[in-house]
Amino acid sequence: MVTPAHRREAVAQLVKAHQMSERRACQVAGIDRALVRYRARKPDDAALRARLKALATNAGASAIAVCTFCCAGRAGW
Repeated sequence: MVTPAHRREAVAQLVKAHQMSERRACQVAGIDRALVRYRARKPDDAALRARLKALATNAGASAIAVCTFCCAGRAGW
């Protein structure tokens, strides 16, 4: 399976090496132009990831304690 990044790279090489248009390179490679032109617009969520990691590392033992407290030590729910 070829990833979209590899497909974009193939089109870029065709354009550069053979001096062909992007449209023609996509046609030759059998790749949709939308895939080549698409750029993801993901928000920067570094702060959210850091917060989730902190919660995950700090809450390990306390989550078990809360669970056993709320279940009154019973094994079943």
